Amino acid sequence: MVKTETRETHLIAFFSRFVETAGGGVFTTRTRKRLLHMQGLAGRDRTKNDFWNDVRNRVRNAQTDLQLFILTADRDQVNQAITEDTLVPIVRALLDSRKPDSNGARIARLFITAGFDYLQATSVENITLAHSRTIQEATDLANFLVTHYPAK
Repeated sequence: MVKTETRETHLIAFFSRFVETAGGGVFTTRTRKRLLHMQGLAGRDRTKNDFWNDVRNRVRNAQTDLQLFILTADRDQVNQAITEDTLVPIVRALLDSRKPDSNGARIARLFITAGFDYLQATSVENITLAHSRTIQEATDLANFLVTHYPAK
């Protein structure tokens, strides 16, 4: 239980500055507070399942909005909004190695294969046979780990 309290304390410390001041975004101030356990579920007779169902739906819709932005904005606009620095904390949280699961393994494989596809397409003339073998071995390893990951 100490780990959970420490984790919650860390999350509150990190995100508390965004709870009240962040304009727009996926979540309302109330939802942010609830996610950080700074506020209960009171309101409209909500259950924990109702709350998490709403949160999951908002996150799915936000992903669709992000995809829409990436596909319709010019590259400069996308590059200003989405950078390595802005993605690192998201990817690290998503692929938390302390809590591995089959979904995380599949997402990691997606990053590996999509990343290699992108790099190969943008620098074909610089890819040697040794590079191609390394890329294929990394992709094979990702596929192996996904197929041999214990199912829940």
